[in-house]
Amino acid sequence: DRDDELSAARYNFDWNRQFELSLDPDRAKEYHDETLPADIYKTAEFCSMCGPKFCPMQTKVDADALTELEKFLAKEKESVISEKEAVTQG
Repeated sequence: DRDDELSAARYNFDWNRQFELSLDPDRAKEYHDETLPADIYKTAEFCSMCGPKFCPMQTKVDADALTELEKFLAKEKESVISEKEAVTQG
């Protein structure tokens, strides 16, 4: 539903989609542009409240990416160990 789409747009920093899904798209853009008027900020992965260095949403995205990387590396390590054991036994 629309709430879920809006949450996903927020999580993905999809400002234009957030504007589209808002109850008043023109007003939403207006509020956004009061603090971040340049078009480049329509693709920024932060808002004006915390800024790029302290954005909790970006921290969450980074943490999710790190978790995925850790899972990938654990699988790779397991694969290398299995291959070494196979060579040693073979």
